[in-house]
Amino acid sequence: MDKDLSIQRRYYNIKGDEIKLELIQQSELVVVNLSVESDTNHPDTLIVDMLPAGFEIENQNLGNSISLEHIKINGKSISDLQQKSSIVHQQSLDDRFIAAVKISKHQNAIVFYLMRAVTPGNYQIPAAFAEDMYQSEVRSIFNNEFTQVTIHAK
Repeated sequence: MDKDLSIQRRYYNIKGDEIKLELIQQSELVVVNLSVESDTNHPDTLIVDMLPAGFEIENQNLGNSISLEHIKINGKSISDLQQKSSIVHQQSLDDRFIAAVKISKHQNAIVFYLMRAVTPGNYQIPAAFAEDMYQSEVRSIFNNEFTQVTIHAK
């Protein structure tokens, strides 16, 4: 469902290879990429990605955590890929990742975060969405072609 915004979600392993999140091992890290674009200006866009149950966002502030800055996708560092995005705020909560971004016809938003498979089981993958915070009719909802993930015990 897209109304003046379009959101896409992709998953990568820490080597930078795109993966499908259908089958994963416990404790495996997943790089989540969300990109939002529009043909008009939306300076107050909110991106929300609910985590599937069984996953946790990897805390980048811990000393032993792998940093997103060390991961390359298609030969480019994540900081280079996000460089042209106008990210106003990012926040990692227990059950979701949130980013406030500025989007214009010539400037899309690209954000990344890192999550870890924690609890074995079968889970639903919730839809990601983006919306203009002050024009609630302007929104996009993204569903993957697959809606379930299985986390296998290590």
